[in-house]
Amino acid sequence: MNTFETLENYLTAGRSAHFGFAVRLTKNADDAEDLLQEAKIRAFRAIESLKSDNIPDAWFRQIIKNCFLDSRRYNSRRPQTTSFDAIQEANPIFDVADSTPSAEQIMLADDDLSSEVRKALGQLPENQQKLVIAAMNGTPYTELSKMFRCGAFKIRTQLQKAHRALRRQLMIAQMKGGFVVSESY
Repeated sequence: MNTFETLENYLTAGRSAHFGFAVRLTKNADDAEDLLQEAKIRAFRAIESLKSDNIPDAWFRQIIKNCFLDSRRYNSRRPQTTSFDAIQEANPIFDVADSTPSAEQIMLADDDLSSEVRKALGQLPENQQKLVIAAMNGTPYTELSKMFRCGAFKIRTQLQKAHRALRRQLMIAQMKGGFVVSESY
């Protein structure tokens, strides 16, 4: 009997044990079937690597395990796709850009507070002034990071510091002038 016949007999005799091992790996009977088919193909390709005519169980189980790991690696690198029909059936709601002005834009547009805010902005360092004004105009962080030649995370940090400094200046102006500034800003 040649090696191919020996392998075929081995695979037929141990089918249920191999299938059980594949199911434990994949947690799914259909995937286990696919895994066993791939493992059989690899086993027939690698039959020349065996030194004797008997087929060790550990050798074939290692092939099954390697096929499983390869399929997991392959699937993790593959982009997830969804059919257009499935998207339509799910009836998704896409967010539309909000055209309402932000709190900063309302505050700057309000004539009563505009002069106080502008005075408070004038008290900030020049780079913080530019950053706050650009952010109030709706400039995205990617654009801001290009303008200020730093990463988007640093822009967020600097913008937070600038907002804190502006809030502090507005609090000082409130104590002097009597207009109301919310603490939640």
